[in-house]
Amino acid sequence: VGSEVVSFFREGNLNALREIAMREAASHVDEDLAEYRKEKRIEKPWAAQDRVMICISSTRSALRLIRRGWRMGQRMHGEVLAVHVEEGPIGDKERKILQDDFKLAERLGIQTFTLKGELAPVLIEFAKERNVTQLILGHPQRNRFQEILRPAVLTELVKALRTVDILIVATDSPTVTEN
Repeated sequence: VGSEVVSFFREGNLNALREIAMREAASHVDEDLAEYRKEKRIEKPWAAQDRVMICISSTRSALRLIRRGWRMGQRMHGEVLAVHVEEGPIGDKERKILQDDFKLAERLGIQTFTLKGELAPVLIEFAKERNVTQLILGHPQRNRFQEILRPAVLTELVKALRTVDILIVATDSPTVTEN
């Protein structure tokens, strides 16, 4: 047996091959489970694999959310998805924010999705379809008038996604004060 073959079967390489095989098997099980749930009309997510969904807004940078979601996915060995819902046309400033957010997500290996429609119903449908187990969104920035006119998206998400853990991430970094 050549030295190349012997050096290939080192513990690190074998661990990596085992990890690839386990992920491939989990992917097939996940597909079978999704098909079964569809056939039996089961809507509640079954956590066969953790799946993190990051909700991205075009009005402010989501770089902090993306990093947090990526770290969660890494710890759980789960899939991470970044989702933006277009409710209407956006300006150049908003387009730039989205481009920067999606660039970071793609660099981290996160799948990105741009969906169209009304925010809460689209997020709820997507989360159910993709069997999401963790949902991450930024702290809402709504004024009193907006709260009166329209129910908070967070309220709708919490009511509809009772089996999904929802994490609200502060949008501002904490500031350090010196005494």
